Amino acid sequence: MGIEKDVLRNLSKGPRTYEGLKKDFPRVDVAQLLINLEEQHLVVNKGG
Repeated sequence: MGIEKDVLRNLSKGPRTYEGLKKDFPRVDVAQLLINLEEQHLVVNKGG
């Protein structure tokens, strides 16, 4: 769960856009990662 922890740490600093996360983590499939984190109830998609 290495990259997941990095993304969660990044999100804990405040809300982020998908584009912002994609820019910070260019080598990661951010969309799929966010879906997985949502399914685990670790993040909430408030924008759509």
